[in-house]
Amino acid sequence: MRLLYTLLAAGTALTNSTAETVLGSYEIPANGLQAGKVYTMSGAVVATATNSTDTLRIRVRVGPTTLTGTVCADSGAVDVANGDVIAWTLTATVRNTGATSVVIVSGFCSAPGAEGTATARVAFESLSIDSAVAQKIEATGVWSVANAGNSCRCDSFVVAEMV
Repeated sequence: MRLLYTLLAAGTALTNSTAETVLGSYEIPANGLQAGKVYTMSGAVVATATNSTDTLRIRVRVGPTTLTGTVCADSGAVDVANGDVIAWTLTATVRNTGATSVVIVSGFCSAPGAEGTATARVAFESLSIDSAVAQKIEATGVWSVANAGNSCRCDSFVVAEMV
């Protein structure tokens, strides 16, 4: 396995906003995808402060431009408590390359459930992307309510290539 990217410090906090915001990202360069390559993507977002029953939604997107990529994993809107973590582990397999490359993404996204139990969501997406164009892998977050008491940050974001 070859490490392509890892977050070395806690990401910038998403606070007091209802706008979907990039919390962590890595860009695969143009023509960087090759048929038969397999990538792993994992990460975790921690709710550092929460307000009432406001919800947090974490997504992992893949696409050529910021915040427009296909959602490959989605926590759903979760009523998080202080210290709750939403985590994901995904595998992406490149089937072919070109203007209509096919990349299969599968894995899990887990979010806190009732009384701190984890709820896993299976992620599966067949992407059709242009491998001649750089592709962004982004972890995003969005709060249901803009409140100064709502804050989260990406504490882990890792992209690796199987070799």
